[in-house]
Amino acid sequence: MQSTVGPYTAGNKGATMYRFFTPEEEAELRANGIKTDQGDEIDPKPVVKLFTMNKQCTWLITELSPFYEGLALGLCDLGLGFPALGNVFYSILNLKPSCKTALL
Repeated sequence: MQSTVGPYTAGNKGATMYRFFTPEEEAELRANGIKTDQGDEIDPKPVVKLFTMNKQCTWLITELSPFYEGLALGLCDLGLGFPALGNVFYSILNLKPSCKTALL
């Protein structure tokens, strides 16, 4: 049985990717994204916290885009003291093995 969170081999190129979300987390994130797209004014709580091992960069992810695969929305703090709501392509974070997933 393959783990739902953690490293896995993607495609035939053998590149190691990283799954950030469990299926339950992904379902909740996608549901939040669909509600927002439908015009519902919601203020969802963060579902997943992503961070670098040195804890300087933190992303509190609240939803996934229903249109763009790999695009997440949440509070992004790049360690500069100015957190902001924004988007992040979490596929870019696949290149950083220091990112981990934590439930809030």
